[in-house]
Amino acid sequence: MMILPCDKGSVAEWLFEDKSVQRLTWPFLENVLVSCRSAISVLSTYELLFPKTVCLSQWMQAGECEVAQSKRVDKPDINVSVQAPKSFVDIFSLCRLMLDNESIYPLKIKIFGSGVIISEQGNSVVDNLVWIRARTMDTFDISVITQSDVWLPFSLKGEPQHNICRLNAARLTKALQNIEQQTGFILEEGLESYYASVQGFHLDNLRYADGSIADVSDIG
Repeated sequence: MMILPCDKGSVAEWLFEDKSVQRLTWPFLENVLVSCRSAISVLSTYELLFPKTVCLSQWMQAGECEVAQSKRVDKPDINVSVQAPKSFVDIFSLCRLMLDNESIYPLKIKIFGSGVIISEQGNSVVDNLVWIRARTMDTFDISVITQSDVWLPFSLKGEPQHNICRLNAARLTKALQNIEQQTGFILEEGLESYYASVQGFHLDNLRYADGSIADVSDIG
């Protein structure tokens, strides 16, 4: 099994879309943060994501004007450490403060942390098992992204790992289904990955033309 570095892309992504973004205001941003918190709650229940860091980026001028009329603001990313039980309380406060004081709005929110891989040898905690990206651009969407291949019957190197897949894949599938149910967002079908075949809430390995399992470990 492998944990892919984020700069090499993701093993798979599931994108849930909500509605179009009209204005960059606090009520809408608050809704974004609430939806992120709901997704985190589901993933934490299945021990897939225990958040550690929230990254706010791609700043725009906030206000009542249409999104298309808003202006980009040159401001560096802001990384905030989060810890239970406070969790997202500090993020809500920070975003509200920045809107009130600077009239700026983050178009992208990324939540990183750790998750549990189950194996017959015992459970292990790894970083970036699953993470979340929320965007408020043309539409509001939340992506659940994984850097791991433990959900696949074969590793990214094409090596058999049926037991590790059996112990982990169902957790991710159930979590994704619950996120769709709780948020009411619509799963965008047909997202492509360089590393795996994404089929609804399930993953399978990529294969060569002759049907054998592809070694994709060096892609990216």
